[in-house]
Amino acid sequence: MTELKPKEQQALAAIKALMIDMDGVLWHGDKSIVDLPKLFQQLSDHGYDYILATNNSTKSPKAYQEKLASFGVQVASDKILTSSLVAASYLRQRFASGPVFYIGEKGLAEALTEADFSLLSAEEVLAGAESPLVVVGLDRYITYSKLSAASMLIAKGAQFIATNNDNSIPVELGLLPGAGAIIAAISTTTGKNPLVLGKPAASMFQEGLKRLQQEASACLMIGDRLETDVAGAKRLGILTALVLSGVSQAASFENPSSSSSKPDLVMQDIAEVVARLIQSRA
Repeated sequence: MTELKPKEQQALAAIKALMIDMDGVLWHGDKSIVDLPKLFQQLSDHGYDYILATNNSTKSPKAYQEKLASFGVQVASDKILTSSLVAASYLRQRFASGPVFYIGEKGLAEALTEADFSLLSAEEVLAGAESPLVVVGLDRYITYSKLSAASMLIAKGAQFIATNNDNSIPVELGLLPGAGAIIAAISTTTGKNPLVLGKPAASMFQEGLKRLQQEASACLMIGDRLETDVAGAKRLGILTALVLSGVSQAASFENPSSSSSKPDLVMQDIAEVVARLIQSRA
């Protein structure tokens, strides 16, 4: 590990809690990137609190608990924050309840249902059912009917909400289309852009700070995307660590055009970040 500057060392020593992205940071698909049981044991041993904050809207907190358990890690459900939960909370606060058309998977459907919204199918919308809300997340089973239903409602004035706008998702074999690819198709059709509620939007980081009960200055965001994890956290004054195990690579932040999203720290993986944190307290 390279030596940190005194200012960086001081900033790390003040950290009490972590916001940790999952895809590209903890794992690629079903393959862990580092020794996860060891990593979470280190966090516990050294008193670091954490929130696992992901833009991936496909899974529920319970599903993420099960995935983490498959790697030998037990995590409480309130430690898992997804863009689906943030979107459902936003809608509940502003609309209370009602019909929603969504594009997404089980994680988004469960979050909306638990927030007391009723879900319309593409067939119902194409048959004339109305909804003032369209919520779009990653859907690996996307169909032309779903795209058509969403586009029709948005063209009629429905509010266009996106759980996130990630263009890709990292898996073992490389990068696959993300929610942003689906959103682009709808935006191209309607000429409308969505309100994005996942990272880099402030709402997700604010919810993370609320759950952690910490000020921004006491938190560190660990992620693999400059445009979401780093950019969003920096706007709220949260220290950022970019890991090179996922989407963004070193060349992307060396480009002057991305200086507004330049991370505070750049490390190979989350294990190195945690080692640095522990070292900063020595």
